[in-house]
Amino acid sequence: VHAGFAVAVLMSGILGLLSWRMAQQAAEDADWVAHTHEVSTALEATLRHLVDVETGGRGFAMTGDAHFLEPYETGRYAAVQDVQALRLLLADNPDQRRRLDVLGQQVSARIEAAKELVALLQMTGTVPTESQLERGKRLMDATRATVERMEAEEKHLLEERARRARRAQHVTV
Repeated sequence: VHAGFAVAVLMSGILGLLSWRMAQQAAEDADWVAHTHEVSTALEATLRHLVDVETGGRGFAMTGDAHFLEPYETGRYAAVQDVQALRLLLADNPDQRRRLDVLGQQVSARIEAAKELVALLQMTGTVPTESQLERGKRLMDATRATVERMEAEEKHLLEERARRARRAQHVTV
C-alpha cells in the first residue's frame, strides 16, 4: 500500500511537472508567434511610410503644392523610427539583422533622393527630370525587394513557430 501510494505521488509529481513545462513551452511559442507578427507589421509600416516619402516628395517636386510635403515629412520621420524599432525586434536573428542593415541603407537613400527632389524645386524652381525620378523608382524597387526577402523569412519563422506551438499543445492534451 505504501509503495503504491509513493508511486502515485511520484507519478502525480512527474505529470504535474511535465504539464507545467509544456504550458511554459506553449506560452513561449505563442510569444514567438506574436513576435513574428510584430516584425511583419513593422516591415509593412516601413514600406508604407517610404511610399509616403516617395509620393509626397515627387508630388511636391512635380506640382509645387505644399500639401504633398505633409506625408513626405511624416513619412521620413516614421520610416527612420520603423528601422530603429526593427533593430530592437530583430536583435535575436543575425540573418535578419544583415538584411536590416541593407534595408536601413536603402531607407536612407530613398529619403535622401526625395529630399533632393524637394530641394531642387525649393531652391531652383526646377521640375525634376525623368532620370531623377527614375533613380527614386529604382531605390524604391530595391527596398521593396529587401522587405519581401525579410517578410519571406518571417513567414518561414511563423510557420515553424506555429507548428511548434501546435505540437506542444497536442502533447499537453
